[in-house]
Amino acid sequence: MDILYIHPAKQEVEARYDKFAACPPYPFIPVGVIGFVNLLRAEGWQVAGLNLPLELALEPAFDLHAWLRTQAAAKLVLIDLHWYEHCFGALAVARAVKAVWPQTPVVIGGLTASNFAEEILANFPVVDFIVRGDAETPLKLLAATCCGDSTVALDDVPNLLYRQADKVTQNPRSYFANAADLDTLDFVTTDWLHHHRSYAALQHYGQGRIDLHHPTRLGHW
Repeated sequence: MDILYIHPAKQEVEARYDKFAACPPYPFIPVGVIGFVNLLRAEGWQVAGLNLPLELALEPAFDLHAWLRTQAAAKLVLIDLHWYEHCFGALAVARAVKAVWPQTPVVIGGLTASNFAEEILANFPVVDFIVRGDAETPLKLLAATCCGDSTVALDDVPNLLYRQADKVTQNPRSYFANAADLDTLDFVTTDWLHHHRSYAALQHYGQGRIDLHHPTRLGHW
């Protein structure tokens, strides 16, 4: 595995849905992330995905730290922080990743991550990179830098924010996805996701009720 994508819950990684009443964990992955993962796979990278709230619903005692220890360390971890209600959970996932794989870089993206990128990088050292705005080309370049032998420097990756000498560095936001970029993305294939069949059922049945979600916008992560 080169790259691991983790969709966070809104709660802490140790949340027990069977013991405590919790607000809905929001297990639905932003549709843009599915396109990004399939884009990285098309580039030749081995990508796996884990939906933490889904895993906690399927197995209330699921332990993210223990699961990570059973896996070979990824070369890059992606975490989406699109909806603001995932702020706590996304950073909790980043802390869990760093606790087990301290050398693995963590990149987050999404609407909320984009709006608060500087604050996140300044206050949460468990996050190494943030992609602000559209991420198709930035993610391809970052993956090549972190996972391969690319000579692309971090300061050449558009839309990227990162720390340099303990200061937050922001590259120009110069990449904007066009129609041609979006038309090549695969927003359907999810066989890279652990328990992807259960995720597909969840889309239709929710948690105990019929509830069909129909995504109509790409957005950011």
